[in-house]
Amino acid sequence: MRNSASALGGVKAVLEQVLSGQYSGTLPEMELLARKLRASGIDAVASRTPQLVRPP
Repeated sequence: MRNSASALGGVKAVLEQVLSGQYSGTLPEMELLARKLRASGIDAVASRTPQLVRPP
């Protein structure tokens, strides 16, 4: 049971990053994540957004 609780904590952490815009990856990676979320019953889409370039 401890492993599933630990996994759930990791999933929640990633979800918070995704929702706040802190989580990024390649479009294929995000499509895979969205596909897995949809398979588990969560509406999700992967989209391409322009990357912000921050000055040094």
